[in-house]
Amino acid sequence: HPLPIGRIRGLGGKFGEEVSTRLGVSTVGDLAALPLPDIERHYGQETARFLFNISRGVCTEEVEDRTLAKSVGCGKTFRNHLALDPHDEAVMKRWVGELCAELTERLAADREENSRTPRLFGASVKIRGGPRSISKSVAAPRSYSKYAEEALKLIRQIVGGRPSSQGQ
Repeated sequence: HPLPIGRIRGLGGKFGEEVSTRLGVSTVGDLAALPLPDIERHYGQETARFLFNISRGVCTEEVEDRTLAKSVGCGKTFRNHLALDPHDEAVMKRWVGELCAELTERLAADREENSRTPRLFGASVKIRGGPRSISKSVAAPRSYSKYAEEALKLIRQIVGGRPSSQGQ
């Protein structure tokens, strides 16, 4: 019940905001506390029934197979004393090389299974003490052998002139 209504499938965008405003609810529990006739005063019978049921965990939609993932990725978190110095070129090359090797294995398998190749290539770095990760992407290199080189360029762009004590 404490789940925000925006987290429910179909209520994450404008419609969810409208429901929240119009019905004065912000959580699934708030919505579940409303009687069906109250919801029907604001919405048609079909939409009201959907909102009433979904707030009680009742969903009549057929379960479908998961769609193909849009992205293939690989990452590693280096926290606290394991944080990397992004200006230590040797350490960065080693880790970027290992991560890109794993990524290219995943991409090769995806190409074989799904007959597709990547269009974008990106890197994401969380700077210690920063609020969130910073990401950059470019057109994917044609050759997997260029991935490590491209990743290092992106990381350098992200960390820019930050002092080496910041780590990632």
